[in-house]
Amino acid sequence: MIRSVNFPEPSIRPAEESDAAAIAEIYAPYVLQTAISFETEPPTAATMAQRIVGSLETHPWLVALCGGKIAGYAYAGKHRERAAYRWSVQVTIYVSSATQRNGVGRALYSTVGGAAAAGFPVGLRGDRSAEPWQHPAS
Repeated sequence: MIRSVNFPEPSIRPAEESDAAAIAEIYAPYVLQTAISFETEPPTAATMAQRIVGSLETHPWLVALCGGKIAGYAYAGKHRERAAYRWSVQVTIYVSSATQRNGVGRALYSTVGGAAAAGFPVGLRGDRSAEPWQHPAS
Protein backbone atom coordinates (compact mmCIF):
# COMPACT_ATOMS: atom_id res chain seq x y z
CA MET A 1 0.00 0.00 0.00
CA ILE A 2 1.26 3.48 -0.81
CA ARG A 3 0.66 6.00 1.97
CA SER A 4 0.69 9.74 1.28
CA VAL A 5 3.85 11.46 2.42
CA ASN A 6 3.59 12.74 5.99
CA PHE A 7 0.23 11.05 6.58
CA PRO A 8 0.12 9.86 10.20
CA GLU A 9 -0.40 6.21 11.03
CA PRO A 10 -4.01 5.85 12.26
CA SER A 11 -4.63 4.90 15.86
CA ILE A 12 -7.79 2.97 16.69
CA ARG A 13 -9.92 3.23 19.81
CA PRO A 14 -13.48 2.39 20.84
CA ALA A 15 -16.00 5.01 19.81
CA GLU A 16 -17.56 7.23 22.44
CA GLU A 17 -20.86 9.04 22.45
CA SER A 18 -18.93 12.33 22.13
CA ASP A 19 -17.60 11.16 18.72
CA ALA A 20 -21.08 11.29 17.20
CA ALA A 21 -20.76 14.71 15.50
CA ALA A 22 -17.52 13.78 13.72
CA ILE A 23 -18.96 10.40 12.72
CA ALA A 24 -22.13 12.04 11.36
CA GLU A 25 -19.95 14.44 9.35
CA ILE A 26 -18.02 11.56 7.77
CA TYR A 27 -21.22 9.63 7.03
CA ALA A 28 -23.29 12.47 5.51
CA PRO A 29 -21.60 12.50 2.06
CA TYR A 30 -22.14 8.75 1.74
CA VAL A 31 -25.87 9.25 2.36
CA LEU A 32 -26.22 12.29 0.10
CA GLN A 33 -23.94 11.28 -2.78
CA THR A 34 -24.19 7.47 -2.98
CA ALA A 35 -26.74 4.69 -2.63
CA ILE A 36 -24.64 2.44 -0.38
CA SER A 37 -26.10 3.54 2.96
CA PHE A 38 -29.75 2.85 2.09
CA GLU A 39 -30.61 6.07 3.93
CA THR A 40 -32.08 9.16 2.28
CA GLU A 41 -31.32 11.76 4.95
CA PRO A 42 -28.06 12.00 6.90
CA PRO A 43 -28.60 11.17 10.57
CA THR A 44 -28.00 13.88 13.14
CA ALA A 45 -25.21 13.73 15.71
CA ALA A 46 -27.84 12.80 18.32
CA THR A 47 -29.01 9.86 16.19
CA MET A 48 -25.43 8.72 15.69
CA ALA A 49 -24.84 8.93 19.44
CA GLN A 50 -27.83 6.63 20.00
CA ARG A 51 -26.49 4.18 17.41
CA ILE A 52 -23.04 4.14 19.04
CA VAL A 53 -24.39 3.57 22.55
CA GLY A 54 -26.85 0.91 21.36
CA SER A 55 -24.22 -0.97 19.37
CA LEU A 56 -21.55 -0.98 22.07
CA GLU A 57 -23.79 -3.10 24.30
CA THR A 58 -23.12 -6.13 22.08
CA HIS A 59 -20.75 -5.24 19.21
CA PRO A 60 -17.62 -3.16 18.58
CA TRP A 61 -17.78 0.40 17.26
CA LEU A 62 -14.36 1.91 16.58
CA VAL A 63 -12.88 5.20 15.39
CA ALA A 64 -9.59 5.81 13.61
CA LEU A 65 -7.66 8.89 14.66
CA CYS A 66 -5.09 10.62 12.47
CA GLY A 67 -3.38 13.61 13.97
CA GLY A 68 -5.95 13.64 16.77
CA LYS A 69 -8.91 13.92 14.37
CA ILE A 70 -11.44 11.19 13.58
CA ALA A 71 -10.61 9.99 10.06
CA GLY A 72 -12.98 7.03 9.87
CA TYR A 73 -15.07 4.58 11.83
CA ALA A 74 -16.13 0.98 11.80
CA TYR A 75 -18.82 -0.98 13.55
CA ALA A 76 -20.24 -4.46 13.62
CA GLY A 77 -23.87 -5.36 14.06
CA LYS A 78 -26.25 -8.27 13.91
CA HIS A 79 -26.33 -9.78 10.43
CA ARG A 80 -29.75 -11.47 10.53
CA GLU A 81 -32.38 -12.37 13.10
CA ARG A 82 -32.49 -16.13 12.57
CA ALA A 83 -30.69 -18.34 15.09
CA ALA A 84 -28.35 -19.77 12.45
CA TYR A 85 -26.82 -16.29 12.04
CA ARG A 86 -26.18 -15.70 15.74
CA TRP A 87 -22.38 -15.93 15.25
CA SER A 88 -22.31 -13.71 12.16
CA VAL A 89 -22.12 -9.94 12.04
CA GLN A 90 -22.20 -7.30 9.38
CA VAL A 91 -19.09 -5.10 9.41
CA THR A 92 -19.34 -1.52 8.13
CA ILE A 93 -16.52 0.97 7.59
CA TYR A 94 -16.63 4.61 6.52
CA VAL A 95 -13.57 6.80 5.93
CA SER A 96 -13.55 10.57 5.44
CA SER A 97 -12.88 11.61 1.85
CA ALA A 98 -9.81 13.57 2.97
CA THR A 99 -8.13 10.46 4.36
CA GLN A 100 -9.07 7.77 1.86
CA ARG A 101 -6.28 5.63 0.36
CA ASN A 102 -4.01 6.14 3.39
CA GLY A 103 -4.57 2.93 5.35
CA VAL A 104 -7.40 4.15 7.59
CA GLY A 105 -9.92 1.57 6.32
CA ARG A 106 -7.32 -1.20 6.46
CA ALA A 107 -6.45 -0.33 10.08
CA LEU A 108 -10.12 -0.28 11.06
CA TYR A 109 -10.85 -3.58 9.32
CA SER A 110 -7.91 -5.29 10.98
CA THR A 111 -8.97 -4.04 14.40
CA VAL A 112 -12.60 -5.06 13.95
CA GLY A 113 -11.25 -8.50 13.09
CA GLY A 114 -9.26 -8.52 16.31
CA ALA A 115 -12.38 -7.61 18.23
CA ALA A 116 -14.19 -10.52 16.59
CA ALA A 117 -11.37 -12.86 17.56
CA ALA A 118 -11.54 -11.60 21.14
CA GLY A 119 -15.12 -12.70 21.59
CA PHE A 120 -17.28 -10.82 19.14
CA PRO A 121 -18.86 -12.92 16.38
CA VAL A 122 -17.08 -13.40 13.05
CA GLY A 123 -18.16 -10.86 10.42
CA LEU A 124 -19.08 -11.16 6.79
CA ARG A 125 -16.97 -9.33 4.21
CA GLY A 126 -18.06 -5.79 3.35
CA ASP A 127 -18.53 -6.67 -0.32
CA ARG A 128 -21.62 -8.62 0.75
CA SER A 129 -20.23 -11.99 -0.37
CA ALA A 130 -21.13 -15.04 1.66
CA GLU A 131 -17.51 -15.76 2.59
CA PRO A 132 -16.71 -15.43 6.27
CA TRP A 133 -14.35 -12.58 7.05
CA GLN A 134 -10.88 -13.71 8.08
CA HIS A 135 -8.44 -11.69 10.19
CA PRO A 136 -5.42 -10.72 8.01
CA ALA A 137 -3.04 -12.40 10.47
CA SER A 138 -4.82 -15.77 10.02
